[in-house]
Order: sequence, then structure tokens, then C-alpha cells
Amino acid sequence: SENSAPKTIKIIQDALIENGYNPGIADGIIGGKTKKALSKLNKDLSGIMSKQIAEENYKAIATS
Repeated sequence: SENSAPKTIKIIQDALIENGYNPGIADGIIGGKTKKALSKLNKDLSGIMSKQIAEENYKAIATS
């Protein structure tokens, strides 16, 4: 429905807040603060994934 997008965005904003990111007020609108919070989350997740991949590669090399 037409109103589902703002509800979904608000859920995402609430989750960002709960996880220490600051999207501003959870109002269901993607503004600058929400975009910045999502960018920070993506950067953090990318760093975590890169670290895990590096550790897996090290283990593979060390055990070969």
C-alpha cells in the first residue's frame, strides 16, 4: 500500500537507533541523517565482513 513505505522506513530508523546509529527522529522519512546512519552501518558491516574474510584466508593459508 501507499503508506507501507514510511512504516518500513520508521522500522528501519527504530532499528538504527536501537543499534547506536543516529538517523534523527524516526519519522518514516529518509532524510540526510537517515542516509548518514545507513552509510555508517554499511561501512561497519563491510569492515566486519572484511575482517572475517581475512581471518578465514589466514586460517586456510596457515593450515595448507
